Amino acid sequence: RMQRTDPSIPTVSTSAQASAWLSQAAPTWRRLPGDDSDASDVESLGGEDVLVGYGAEGSDIDAGMGSSLLCGTSTQAGGFWQLAGTSRALASAPIARHLRRKHFREVVTILGDKWVEAPCMVLVPPAIPEDGPSKVKGKMRSRTSVPCASQWSGGPMGPMATFRIERIHAPLIKDVFLSNGMRPTTGLDWLVLWSGPRMRDGTYEGLHEFQKVNHFPCSTELTRKDKLWTHFNKAAKNCGEDAFDFVPKTYVLPDQAEQFKKHYAAAGGTIWIVKPHASSQGKGIFLLQDLSDLPSHGKVVVSQYVHNPLLIQGLKFDLRIYVLVTSFDPLRAYVYREGLTRFASKPYSTDPEHLGDVYRHLTNYSINKKAENFIENQKLQADNVGHKWSLSALNRHLRHVGIDVDVMWTRIMDLIVKTLLSVEPIISRKTREQMIHGNCFELYGFDVLVDTDLKPWLLEVNLSPSMQADSPLDLKVKSSLISDTFNLVGLRNVDRQTATTSRLRSRLLQLKKASGEEEEENSETPPSLDKLNEADLKMLAYALDEVDRCQNFIRLYPTRSAIRQYEPITKNRRPAEAYRAQLLASLMYGPSLDSSPSTYGKLGQPSLPACGEHSHCAALLPGSRSAVDGGDAPAVAAVVVSSSSSASASAAGADRGGGARRGEERQLDVAAAAAGAGARGVEAAARRLLARACRPPARPEAVADAVAAWLRQSTG
Repeated sequence: RMQRTDPSIPTVSTSAQASAWLSQAAPTWRRLPGDDSDASDVESLGGEDVLVGYGAEGSDIDAGMGSSLLCGTSTQAGGFWQLAGTSRALASAPIARHLRRKHFREVVTILGDKWVEAPCMVLVPPAIPEDGPSKVKGKMRSRTSVPCASQWSGGPMGPMATFRIERIHAPLIKDVFLSNGMRPTTGLDWLVLWSGPRMRDGTYEGLHEFQKVNHFPCSTELTRKDKLWTHFNKAAKNCGEDAFDFVPKTYVLPDQAEQFKKHYAAAGGTIWIVKPHASSQGKGIFLLQDLSDLPSHGKVVVSQYVHNPLLIQGLKFDLRIYVLVTSFDPLRAYVYREGLTRFASKPYSTDPEHLGDVYRHLTNYSINKKAENFIENQKLQADNVGHKWSLSALNRHLRHVGIDVDVMWTRIMDLIVKTLLSVEPIISRKTREQMIHGNCFELYGFDVLVDTDLKPWLLEVNLSPSMQADSPLDLKVKSSLISDTFNLVGLRNVDRQTATTSRLRSRLLQLKKASGEEEEENSETPPSLDKLNEADLKMLAYALDEVDRCQNFIRLYPTRSAIRQYEPITKNRRPAEAYRAQLLASLMYGPSLDSSPSTYGKLGQPSLPACGEHSHCAALLPGSRSAVDGGDAPAVAAVVVSSSSSASASAAGADRGGGARRGEERQLDVAAAAAGAGARGVEAAARRLLARACRPPARPEAVADAVAAWLRQSTG
């Protein structure tokens, strides 16, 4: 901006160079209108008033939250969380990765032929032409006309991968899949299912191990405003209200109508905001000016209005932060480095005559894009122009006006982890009841408001954040997010025989589970790997394997420091709920986590940790696309590997664990392997046989014997 008025100002290519030049040239700055931090920064570009942020366009190369994806700098190190202790964090990363891979190989060795070595597909965002993306019916598209072959690590294993999209309009999801050589299907042979909020009944039944679904059972416990407030109340009673003070005082009506009316009368002058309990895109939201305005029927959520939001050039804004959960049993969560900053389209005001103006008080893009003065982002690199910015642009602007973004982001990460931990028990319990394998993942959209004290407030959590693009900025951020999401989740395109084997084995394991034949959880401390059941071993293998595919995601949980910090929340869990989390933490970080509770940080007052001492302090190695562990190098694992396990597991069908493997489990293996070797009609015939053989009081071994006998006769 300064160069446009003074050509003598030198060109700088990084924010560090810009800061160095500005510190030397500060006395001779040629101030532009609005360069004061408390003034309006509005330029007239093309005859329109456009919101423009401070900082060089597209030059942020930070490796933390708000690191730019717009200049191809996602692999650069430096910036946001590169504080004290960086050298130790970077030096420990190769060691942590080596030990993680070592433990992974040990787990896979014990699994033996139950583990399929299937390489993950590597998805890339659709290419955006040099002349910019095209618009189809008002939406930005990448104009990728000919699908390219997807890149596999180690080469493709199976037929062309398929996907299914149902109950939702997600054009960017479809574009990413098609541009990577996948094809749509309406059948049940899909590799990944992307569904809207309401999943079909029975979707989770009969999935084989390699299929992926974008929702967990009971995910609405987190995304419905009334249910989320109930879980926060429960967690606050156990950990103290200060630990969960990032949600304003809330009442669910009509259930708490009398309590709200008393509070409303006592707190005169307080502004309240009314929201439907299960809606999105700002529908039905208004500021309450009189009790008579409350709806007479239907459930609503009424919360105290955050009256002091942080403003930029007089406008209110919120942050759309993308959080990926790959497991709730135990919790494994990641946050995406880039996101969106969404502005209201009129200056903020709490004057009575302005309380009904949604363009002043709501930041939802779906509402503000209808405003007459709304300015859409038109240029990919100009990510700080208009009423929607990238998080990179926000960070640059806030640093320029002297705001400590490190403190702000540390508090936001604390909010996200506590929110996920509050619903982990119920979602993990429902997942265990309905699932055999770890088929589910969830990409949430956290909407966060920051006030003038840099305190974050959780507005809502979106179950199905919009996957449409109305601007080049939307297209770049969301297409990169989608491809990185599926790379982290891990899409394994196995051949038809392996898929058939896995599907039949899944059904047999479900029968075993339904008949109460599940193996009891090992209570041994420390547990021995070769005494763990198949489900726990595969959970460990997938958890260890996915860490190396973080790319532009930052690991939030579990990390060594996060487990310590949030122990007051998790310590009261029932043994069945905490078992898997303890198992994973033991394998990754060893017995050093058995510290006294007094060493844990206060939940209500998170402090800014040194880089490498907190899960939120992940950096990126130069030239690497994997998140560094940030000092979380595993200690000697508390999970013990038996000296004889490797040899005993190497032989297929051997009696693993010194005879611990049951006879019926061996029969399940034989039946499933035979099914995979048969013709395509084997599965349908096996279904009919199972329907006859599974009537009570049939036992799993009897079913396995029947399937094996039928296969011998039918396949010779």
